Amino acid sequence: MSRQTRKLLSEYAKNSIGPPLRAAQDRKKEEVTMIQQLKNFDVDRMDIEQLVELSAVGRVIVDEFDKTGAETPEWLTTNLKSLRREIRARQADALEALLREKQSRLESLKPAEQRRADLAGEIETLKQKLAGVGV
Repeated sequence: MSRQTRKLLSEYAKNSIGPPLRAAQDRKKEEVTMIQQLKNFDVDRMDIEQLVELSAVGRVIVDEFDKTGAETPEWLTTNLKSLRREIRARQADALEALLREKQSRLESLKPAEQRRADLAGEIETLKQKLAGVGV
């Protein structure tokens, strides 16, 4: 927050009950909350949108550390890697579920004769595998 903004908020707070001051305090609490979430995130309680949001906030913070020449904290680097890994894993899971759904729909569109032939082929393959095992 700039000096001018702080000065205006301070003057406003002296002259009236401070809704803008309260709003500024709420924003500050929100910023602290995001950093706390980044430090202590729990992937099990977050959906993909929250993970992406947290990752974006983390990237902004890392960029700011780079721009100021300060060293990026190790916890931040570690947690960003974990976030990105979790995001990629969830994306892969969603794509696999979608693929299974589309394959199932395609299978249901086959004629009954084709499904019987496919099933007979699978049965033959299983019999051959069973014979190879020696049972």
